[in-house]
Amino acid sequence: MPDYLPHADGELLLWLVNLKTQLPAHQAALGLTADQVQAVQDQCDALAAALSRKTTQKTEYDEAVATAGQAAKTILGGFRAQAARWKTEPGYTEAIGQALMILGGAETLNADALQPGLTAVVQRDHVQLRFKKYGADAVNLYKRTAGATAWTFLARDTNSPYDDFSPLEKPGVPENWEYQAVGVLGDDEAGQPSAVARATFGG
Repeated sequence: MPDYLPHADGELLLWLVNLKTQLPAHQAALGLTADQVQAVQDQCDALAAALSRKTTQKTEYDEAVATAGQAAKTILGGFRAQAARWKTEPGYTEAIGQALMILGGAETLNADALQPGLTAVVQRDHVQLRFKKYGADAVNLYKRTAGATAWTFLARDTNSPYDDFSPLEKPGVPENWEYQAVGVLGDDEAGQPSAVARATFGG
């Protein structure tokens, strides 16, 4: 028999609101005191607040990751250009380069051979995608139901992991999902797609 408690955070919030709202009307029939009803309502409020904080903090984290990634790309690119100019100055020496830790040049990346790594790990209420960029600026993440031919774009991400909170088509009915990552250089995809990562998610 399916569990009546929802697993997805959004559905669980609705369930808690319903329980808090409906319970007083059935207090007498269930043999509850006013204090017992209030205790249940307080617990509903506490869990709802915790779930809301989780959602807020995840959003803030995702925004911080995106901001840091863009800042690093812009600022470090500027540092690289400045270091290249410093090395052309008459007073530049290898000792200065060593002191500033700017010896060596930029690695040459073979864009055609670029291939991210990807694994899918099932969590309680989502699938966590852990990826390695292997020199790419970011990865584009794609998803499909096992057996389908077309891939659906999920997101572009710069820092692993990515959490997929997609709902099931039918609540409580497990689905077999497949994921793939493609490396991104600048604004364009490059190289080869990752090996397909698979997950069976039951909600």
